[in-house]
Amino acid sequence: MNNWPTSAKVVVVVLILLIVVPAIFKLVWLAVTAALVLGIGYVAIQAISRKR
Repeated sequence: MNNWPTSAKVVVVVLILLIVVPAIFKLVWLAVTAALVLGIGYVAIQAISRKR
């Protein structure tokens, strides 16, 4: 049990990574999706304004 603090720290770090990494991935995915939607919307508005 002498290594208990170290192993406990490892377990905590692994749990944090399992929770944080998917959250970061979701945030990145949302940012990319938002950028694509804004880009497509901007191009569409430009096209509509040119037609008028």
